[in-house]
Amino acid sequence: AAVLCGVCPGWALVGVARHPGGEWRKAILDDPEADDSGVRIGTAFAGEAAHVRLDLGDGVRVHAQLRDPVRWPRPWPGTGPAGRLPGLRQYWVPHVLRARAEGELMGWDLAGATAYAERNWGNGFPPVWWWGEAHDFDGDPVTVAFAGGPALGPLRATAVVVHVGGRLVRLGEPLIAAVRADVAPGRWALRGRSLRHRVEIEAAGD
Repeated sequence: AAVLCGVCPGWALVGVARHPGGEWRKAILDDPEADDSGVRIGTAFAGEAAHVRLDLGDGVRVHAQLRDPVRWPRPWPGTGPAGRLPGLRQYWVPHVLRARAEGELMGWDLAGATAYAERNWGNGFPPVWWWGEAHDFDGDPVTVAFAGGPALGPLRATAVVVHVGGRLVRLGEPLIAAVRADVAPGRWALRGRSLRHRVEIEAAGD
């Protein structure tokens, strides 16, 4: 299942999807309030690091508490120290790498579910953007996430975050820890290397 909220000046798109079933429900809502702690839109939506609430009526309701969250530990975004520079097209941070979910999502009991949460922001959505995340590895405490696209002018960059059993590896600086991304519909292949680590990710999806 996935819950999303995309905020623009004066309005926001909120939605929830779940599978099996291929369900996707959405709404356009006015007057969102967004800050570093999260997003709130009247009584219809609230998304913060510790909880997510959505109520669009007709049974489209989500109330999830995120217990024992593993928060992003760095003082900069997932794109690295350079990701704090002004004027970039997009900023990205996986601010909850892993949490235990409790509550309800459109009739589903979330007990035993694992949650992940991220946010990205900028002056406008870039023309090209690739993204992926996975945290279901047979119960092992593993989270993998990546995001990339045009960063500044013609410069394209990809950031990769791997969290394994409490250990965090992040690659993405173009010169010292570059990540090469080969992305096509339904397929992702990323390879990155630093002086200490090498990360290779291959993924496929329908």
